[in-house]
Amino acid sequence: MTVLRPSEAASFVLYEFLSSMVSTPPHDRQTPGLLRIAARALSRRAGEFNPLQGADKIWFHSTTHNQRESLAPVWRKMGEGAIWADLADPFAAWGASLDKALLRARAAYLDYPPELKDLYHLALAEAELLERAFRRARPRAVVTSNDHSPRHMGLMLAAWRTDVPITYIQHAAVGGEEPALANFDMALLHGQHACERYVQAGPLAKSVFFVGAPKLDAATAGNGEKCGDAIGVCPAVNASAQAIMEILDKARRTAPDRPLILRLHPRSDARIYLPDGVEESNPATETVAGFLHRCAVLVADDSNIAIEALVFGVRVVRMSFAGALRDQYGIGGDPVFKDWTTDHRGFAAMLTRALVTDETINFQEAASRYFSNVGTPWSGRAGDLAAAAIRWRYHGGDQPDGLISLPPNIMPTTILEPNETTNG
Repeated sequence: MTVLRPSEAASFVLYEFLSSMVSTPPHDRQTPGLLRIAARALSRRAGEFNPLQGADKIWFHSTTHNQRESLAPVWRKMGEGAIWADLADPFAAWGASLDKALLRARAAYLDYPPELKDLYHLALAEAELLERAFRRARPRAVVTSNDHSPRHMGLMLAAWRTDVPITYIQHAAVGGEEPALANFDMALLHGQHACERYVQAGPLAKSVFFVGAPKLDAATAGNGEKCGDAIGVCPAVNASAQAIMEILDKARRTAPDRPLILRLHPRSDARIYLPDGVEESNPATETVAGFLHRCAVLVADDSNIAIEALVFGVRVVRMSFAGALRDQYGIGGDPVFKDWTTDHRGFAAMLTRALVTDETINFQEAASRYFSNVGTPWSGRAGDLAAAAIRWRYHGGDQPDGLISLPPNIMPTTILEPNETTNG
């Protein structure tokens, strides 16, 4: 347990108070009770990961539920050489560095637009915290499942400063705005489709392998056989409550005998009062696999869950809840996703066709384009394969069987080494 100095306690309590005010929509803000703030801050500090526990080990580091869902199946296969190293919220762990970091950031902070100021501080806080932890414990490597969040930017900066290698395990389909993988030591991707998307973003990691999706191992181990009969509805993160309710109503009227399940995006702020007969799948408590196992048809906006549905043998109807249907994941040309519409008036007919069609889809073949282990001896064992690759990379030995390297026509581009500089 970490010893907390009075000055640190005061800093943490102040942060909790301010963060609770700026992270809540103005019309919902209420002044939080001081005792509740203090309890939350002190408990988080007391439970902070002790970096010395991870000396010379491989650290698994996540910042969201989705990332933990992707990393946990790999971490469980690693044995004693790895440790789960989620640190507390970086602001709550600044301690004596709080004033120094704020002063350092102040000039740049004042020039940032309001919506970016919190992100800037978050990345800086993560870098301060992790650099201190890396220098104390010298981890052998860090494994993460994010490539673009503010906290991840802090992680990359800390690793750059301390020469700690980082391995990236893909946690979702690759959109069109992800950064390049150039600063990763190794990238373990779902398959070639993801790799092609990352090639468009820029230079790749030093080593790139395809292993499949560890978080879907339970599904691929069962050969993707679906067992549910529900209609799953997955709106986009910015879908309005009105549009969501409209689609739910149409789905319920079209197939009144089918279970209907709504799964909002983890970052959605839509307030939905579920009508009778509609269940909710909470991403914080139910995994993607658990949700898709209950579905026969998935109605999804431009979401990577449409790709994951293939592993479960679930038919997909792509539906724009508002405006034009985007194709940020580059799947529009795949015949298996041919059913899509932006017209809510035609949604009922399209859903009916998906429910009653006798068209045969080879889901295993369709899924293998996105998940390299589907249909191979490594089906259901992406976590084992990823863990073996990490042990081989950082502990030595022979390259594990089953790792798929880059195709000859896709080669990593030269990257900047941590000890090099671009500014002379």
